[in-house]
Amino acid sequence: MGPFDKQYTNSTLLKNLYIIRYDVRGCGRSDAPLKQEAYSSKRQAEDFKAVMDAFNVKKPFVATWSLGGIVPADVLSKYGPDSLVGVILLGSFPHRNMHGDVHGNTLQVRSFLCFSKDQTALRWAATQPPAVRQFMLGRSQDETGIISVADRLPITSV
Repeated sequence: MGPFDKQYTNSTLLKNLYIIRYDVRGCGRSDAPLKQEAYSSKRQAEDFKAVMDAFNVKKPFVATWSLGGIVPADVLSKYGPDSLVGVILLGSFPHRNMHGDVHGNTLQVRSFLCFSKDQTALRWAATQPPAVRQFMLGRSQDETGIISVADRLPITSV
């Protein structure tokens, strides 16, 4: 069971929201190609758009987890400022240049600290091949898309 499975079976949430989830490449149940080009900003944005197109969704509000948090920056850079209506970052950061392993640009987001009582998320993250983390953080990314909408796009970091 994954760390967010309960949200996808919660009857109250399902009555009020259309919920779609997918694992970004290299994470969870998605393929984990061991080639740098498979994790490019362009590929991440195209993967996201393919999922949205498959469900005929326009302008979603996105909740992301861990390294998936950098995908909205890819989407905004490739498809423009009207491609998303909001972002919730769960245990994440808005673009790869904000990750401590890269360096610290700043983008104002509202931050809250949350702690899980169990270690489900930690066990799930441990299944990711180490090379994937390097590919995700080592790739180039144009963060200007997310920075340009930071004053009007709701972005919350939890």
